[in-house]
Amino acid sequence: MNHLSLGIFAQDTQAIMTNNLIYTGFLLMGVLCNGASATPGDTILTIDRFVSAEMSRQKIPGMAVAVVKNGEVVVAKGYGFANLEHQVPVTTHSIFQSGSIGKQFTAAAIMLLEEQGKLRLDDKIARVTCHARRHAGDRSRCVIY
Repeated sequence: MNHLSLGIFAQDTQAIMTNNLIYTGFLLMGVLCNGASATPGDTILTIDRFVSAEMSRQKIPGMAVAVVKNGEVVVAKGYGFANLEHQVPVTTHSIFQSGSIGKQFTAAAIMLLEEQGKLRLDDKIARVTCHARRHAGDRSRCVIY
């Protein structure tokens, strides 16, 4: 079974359009899944067309896209500008402000750790963080999950 993951990050001069980006990400994942058997060139062209259309429609000045299939990066590309004033293009190394979208991923990661039995939702934070454990006087070896 092929596993496909996608990371999309966008920067807007006014505000980050979190909901639109999430929907765009899901649409892009659908496009990629439908084209999973296509040639790499066809897939990249499909991604380019889709991203360009969404950037225009949503007035997104710049974004970076990464597609990971079976743990391997198959596409990593920047689109548009990271800085409009200075016309700095987005690259695969551009850094974006993510707003509050990270909270959703943190919550999902915590739920996965809970399902694996590595933590409980009612655990004290000191159980899983080195700094909090040391502050609480716990000098035992710190393990990061």
